[in-house]
Amino acid sequence: MIKDMIKNNRGFTLTEVMVTVLLLGIISTIAIPQYLKTVEKQKAVEALHLLSAIGRSEERYYVINEVYTEDYSDLDADLVDRSTKTAASGTTFNNSAFRFVLEGDATPQVTAIRNDAVEPPYCLMRVHETGVVCCESRDEDLCALFGVKEIGVDDDCEDLKCFP
Repeated sequence: MIKDMIKNNRGFTLTEVMVTVLLLGIISTIAIPQYLKTVEKQKAVEALHLLSAIGRSEERYYVINEVYTEDYSDLDADLVDRSTKTAASGTTFNNSAFRFVLEGDATPQVTAIRNDAVEPPYCLMRVHETGVVCCESRDEDLCALFGVKEIGVDDDCEDLKCFP
């Protein structure tokens, strides 16, 4: 009985293997870019939440001190710098995907710049006075994917610039 099973076991033909590889290739060309977009959108959503928390904390600081701060340690937000594993202080701090830069000068804002070598690079910026979040990217569809206004296109973001 076992000898009969071994004799009849032929395996796959070359055509069957080629069709399978072709189908896997087609599926992966559709699925992988969509997966990468979804992952990037999730990272941007996390950055938007942090921008909002930092902005609210800056607004509370402004109500008390009548000036915006440029130091994360002055804020009442619980921010931990991933690179140092300590509470955020100074003008920058890093999370897993972004570097956040706090500016309190002429245009008080916080900017989230993508850490990794993501192509195309992009940044998200929140202006404290208006609460508007803007996006700058070399890919036109990326800002629309995140659902935020585009720097240089929308009126609220007209004079802002992330990249030279």
